[in-house]
Amino acid sequence: MTAISVQVSSDEIKELKELFLMLDVNGDGSLSLEEIGKGIQGRANAEDLMKMLQAADTDGSGDINYTEFIAATIGENIYNNEAYLR
Repeated sequence: MTAISVQVSSDEIKELKELFLMLDVNGDGSLSLEEIGKGIQGRANAEDLMKMLQAADTDGSGDINYTEFIAATIGENIYNNEAYLR
């Protein structure tokens, strides 16, 4: 199996950080399921996003910390990027 090297731009990381901070309404540095739910409410893909972020809770805390959020959303962005699907 060949390893695929993927680089994420600093602009992409900046956008994801801004999204995390926007969702982190109480400013505690982690996202509760309630914060995520309110933040993605009304989006066409809200259910899929919620499932993806729930799965990102790798430490089982019930909250999504910044590292988990970045890892999950970068992974999802890469997965959805047509260039990486070839």
